[in-house]
Amino acid sequence: MSSRDTKPDPKLQQTMDQLLMDHGEYAPVELLLAEGRLLYSDYESWLNGDIEYLEDMLFGDPGHIKSLLQQADSYAAQLPMLSPQPIELARQNSRQAKAFSRNPTLEKIFATRYQKADNQPQMDLFFDGGAGNLVNGIILELASNDFVEARRLLEQLYDTQPDNTKLNDLETLVQYGERSHDSTDSAADLDYLQKHITPVAQTHMAQRAREYLVPQWRRLTNSLTNKKFDNSSPELHASYTAMHAMDWHTARQAIEQEARWRDNPILLLRHVQTCTRLWQLNEAVLSWFYLCWTFPQDTDVDTAQVDHGLRHQWLEFLDLEPELEPRVFPAWQLLNKPGLVKTLPDLTHDENAPCDETYRIVHRMLASQQSGDSVLPQLDITLRQELRAADPVFFQHFIKRVGV
Repeated sequence: MSSRDTKPDPKLQQTMDQLLMDHGEYAPVELLLAEGRLLYSDYESWLNGDIEYLEDMLFGDPGHIKSLLQQADSYAAQLPMLSPQPIELARQNSRQAKAFSRNPTLEKIFATRYQKADNQPQMDLFFDGGAGNLVNGIILELASNDFVEARRLLEQLYDTQPDNTKLNDLETLVQYGERSHDSTDSAADLDYLQKHITPVAQTHMAQRAREYLVPQWRRLTNSLTNKKFDNSSPELHASYTAMHAMDWHTARQAIEQEARWRDNPILLLRHVQTCTRLWQLNEAVLSWFYLCWTFPQDTDVDTAQVDHGLRHQWLEFLDLEPELEPRVFPAWQLLNKPGLVKTLPDLTHDENAPCDETYRIVHRMLASQQSGDSVLPQLDITLRQELRAADPVFFQHFIKRVGV
């Protein structure tokens, strides 16, 4: 059996299927972004020539990432509705070629996208060549955020084919790019960008839409830098717009600048997501614990987009019989990953921390075991008695997990 006949990891296949559903095609950079292996800002720097090899900026083990890309390429190649197409790897505003990897095999994989027959770059073959080329040229200039050149080409399209069905939408995109910097009403601008401009861009620009939209989300983020979070308008905050700009560092900073951000479930969920994207997994886990203790009704792993490991543990926890309350998941997670006792802050002595008694007992038990406490046997018995009294149902699962 050849490597191209093998199936990818189920989680990877699910991600691939989602990318194909969202974009109608598969490109390796989309997988790296979706898996949190690549920051969009690093991708932009690479496009601009500031980074020589993009693989140097990826998060995670290089061997695992190589396997990830190879499996994805193999899966895409097996789908009969897709055909491989080369990606033109030229730097923005330059003829200089760029390289993803020092490895020729990975370089070839990264430079190949898989598209449907009706999703080729020639997006306007039903027009005459002149009008079709103008439409594609406008889209390319919009993606480069060159609105002067986009306007020039758009005026040519008005002259060449005034009944072109895309004229109104392209005019909307060009005009928004020309005037967006003049906006003084952040709330109205955000609403228009989110509800009108984004769907129009995604319809006509396909994957190039992100290159047009991200600078607009950044501009909004800058305008909201000093605005405090308000529950009545949670989207009107720099953390929200920065996340849409895929600027995870700025999003996290905006969240943590709020004085009592851990007392708000929306900010906690955003913090989990941003820390996960930055591969700061301990910080993400801790914020998830705060949600379990303080806002158990808001513990939605899909909204938070937690990493695969935490998601697996959470779903396993939800399937336990007898059922446990979300507030004791942190204690359960300590049992599954006792190393967290050393890598997470010790909240057990903080009277203001929201951790419950179950967590405090399990944390003390594991900390004593890891320290080699000389009075461990008697202490262990005492702590087990306290655990049974604090939560009899949790104690049943504890005994099943660790033994009598």
